[in-house]
Amino acid sequence: MFKLYAGRRLPKIHLASSDDDFWKLVKTTSAPQSVFDDQGDEHGQIDGRLENRIEDLFVPIVGPWERGGVWFHNQDFFGNGIRYLSFQDKDFPPECIPQLQALLEGEAAAFCIHVQLYDTLSTAWRQLSLRAERQLS
Repeated sequence: MFKLYAGRRLPKIHLASSDDDFWKLVKTTSAPQSVFDDQGDEHGQIDGRLENRIEDLFVPIVGPWERGGVWFHNQDFFGNGIRYLSFQDKDFPPECIPQLQALLEGEAAAFCIHVQLYDTLSTAWRQLSLRAERQLS
């Protein structure tokens, strides 16, 4: 953990004791839906730009998400500011956590990036949720 954050301010990290507690933390720390509703049609544009920045970060490291079986990401389909990423555990580059969290600034500051790590893309293993000022895991 020390090498990941060498020379950086440590983010606020909340560790959940169970899966239920994790989802409660996600819900209670999310931006209110009104933030995203107020963005109107621009919400989809903001989400699209965040998608491009996520791909700019990961494609050079793990390849395109279309490669199948390695990683996958969903747009903010429900309009709630949560972007989901799924990775096979062995392919997720933890050294990218600070850069991934740094994407949540400016117009994307209210968004959340939720990372699920799997043994295979069909079996959940661990979860990490990133917000501009905190991590939940």
